[in-house]
Amino acid sequence: MRTVDEHPHSFPPQAWPFADPPHCAGFTTARLWSQKLPILRAFHGADGDWQFFHGDIADDDECLVVCLGCLFERDSTIAVLGTLPRGWSASRESVGGVWHCEPDGEEESAGGG
Repeated sequence: MRTVDEHPHSFPPQAWPFADPPHCAGFTTARLWSQKLPILRAFHGADGDWQFFHGDIADDDECLVVCLGCLFERDSTIAVLGTLPRGWSASRESVGGVWHCEPDGEEESAGGG
């Protein structure tokens, strides 16, 4: 598991919903982070990596490594994803919307070709 340097967060330790530690590396886009866009898609990779996006990834989006704790601090509604199994993805229409979870790869195979 990749990690970032440990640093403080504003949430109490008992509020932490993930099995991975708060300083676990999470991946997002620089656009989501800098523009404070809502997290609408998440992936928990088979290797344990976490990825969070606003929606579809644009060609010019740059990857940004941030800690899972900072992502949770920014949007505590991702807490329900704490039990998302490895190899699964989740999406929702808006903040506060219902997360729809499925094994990762379902959208690729459903898209045809």
